[in-house]
Amino acid sequence: MPDGCQLIKAATIVRIAPGAECKPSQFDNTTMAAMITKMPSWDTPSGSGGQRLHLRVHLTVSPAAKSMYDMDKSTALNALKEMRTTTDSRSLTGLGEEAHVVHAVDKDMGGLAEATVIVHEGNAAFSVSFGYDTSDSGPRQQQSEDAAVAAARDVLGSLS
Repeated sequence: MPDGCQLIKAATIVRIAPGAECKPSQFDNTTMAAMITKMPSWDTPSGSGGQRLHLRVHLTVSPAAKSMYDMDKSTALNALKEMRTTTDSRSLTGLGEEAHVVHAVDKDMGGLAEATVIVHEGNAAFSVSFGYDTSDSGPRQQQSEDAAVAAARDVLGSLS
């Protein structure tokens, strides 16, 4: 199992979130045999004058991976319904045993938007969220979904 910051290739980060720096999670766990978790995040530096982007991975390797996938999918669709408007929700093919993408935009003007790809493959379940500020001239819905899918492909590839 690679370190959390190695789950997404450096070339992918440069392409989808230029200047973003990885921060491993204090909650990463590789010592329990029954469950491994990795939760790195990449953020563009604030005050850099560029786009404000946030990329987050939450990976769980466990016998309960299918349940984790179902829970992550439900959370992406329902947890913030009062604060966000879902603008896309659909199954994806060719990515793990099952995968789903959800794109949501904050209901506040000038808010944030996020594309989340949730994947289940074998004993692994993970989500990749690509968030951006809608007031920036940066990514929009399709670009953010494509970025999250590209990052998810890297995560899936790092597990084999």
